Amino acid sequence: MRKRLLSLAMALCMVLSLLPATAFADENAETPVCTCEEKIWTQSVLFAVQRVQLWKTAANIQCLQRKHRQR
Repeated sequence: MRKRLLSLAMALCMVLSLLPATAFADENAETPVCTCEEKIWTQSVLFAVQRVQLWKTAANIQCLQRKHRQR
């Protein structure tokens, strides 16, 4: 009996996971408005992440060049 209940619960979870999330959304909810300060902060963070990624890439290239010269 426990296995049957567990399998029923699992099947219910799988069926509910197939439903789109918009089906449970509140129709009267307002979409949040992004302020100018939030946009600037987000752009600053994205810019910083891109710089770090470029720096890591450049550091990896330099490391590979040094290893290649040593051979």
